[in-house]
Amino acid sequence: MILRILMMYYYIFHCLACIWFYIGYSANETSGWIYLYLGIETTSDNYQTIYLRSIYYIVQTFSTVGLGDYHSTDGSEWCFSMF
Repeated sequence: MILRILMMYYYIFHCLACIWFYIGYSANETSGWIYLYLGIETTSDNYQTIYLRSIYYIVQTFSTVGLGDYHSTDGSEWCFSMF
């Protein structure tokens, strides 16, 4: 039962992290969270780092009051964060 609940949470966090990753990836290079906070190009070598930061953002947002280290930087990211 507990394992099932944990897997459900991980699945939800994974889906939301993928959406957050996509929003940052599709944003303008000067306005997206990936470029502003990580300062890296979105190449296949950096996907793991960006995904881990996306998971970190989602878990931190769900489990705390504030947004913390990373936050929205443009309109599409703000809309997703309000969701």
